[in-house]
Amino acid sequence: MQHIFDLVASAFVALGIYKYAFLFVMALIEGPIIMTATGFLLHFGQFDLLGAYMALTLGDLAGDFCWYGLGYIAGKRMAIKFGKYFSLDEKTINRIEKIFHRHHEKIIFISKITMGFGFSLATLITAGVARVSLKKFGFYNLLGGFIWTGLIMGLGYALGSAYTVINEGFRVVFVVASIITIMAALYGIQRFIRAKFSNNNGL
Repeated sequence: MQHIFDLVASAFVALGIYKYAFLFVMALIEGPIIMTATGFLLHFGQFDLLGAYMALTLGDLAGDFCWYGLGYIAGKRMAIKFGKYFSLDEKTINRIEKIFHRHHEKIIFISKITMGFGFSLATLITAGVARVSLKKFGFYNLLGGFIWTGLIMGLGYALGSAYTVINEGFRVVFVVASIITIMAALYGIQRFIRAKFSNNNGL
């Protein structure tokens, strides 16, 4: 495991200041996983807190803007056509769209810190379909993103702290088990929130 850390450390040293650009791109692709990993590595001094925090928050926001733009440009018909790839159908779009028109500020903010009520991509795409104000979408999404990024990075940092006190022979098992547990927990929480949200709103 130490060899892996040495390799990662060398890679980030080689990247220099561009390591924050790397975090930005990775957060755009897959936010929670890279945020957790960054928090973990932050404990070992691989990143500056502010630089990593901003890169992850803005990268995640950029990814959200991409999905919003898809809904805005493609419109409802195309969103429905390709929605099956994102667990998105006409009924879900119509329901979320109605909710957006009534409570779009709250929905954008709360969905960011609840993984989109379990409809993460559907929520972002429908925001574009519903023509939610780009300014409001960006503001409330960024506000929620600051909280979301901090929480997930904090989780990763806590794992880094725990890692240092675990017997060296169990560290590989600890890392693998932690990754599996986090992914399962996020998936389970997402399904739970989605079920509760669906029941409360008739989705």
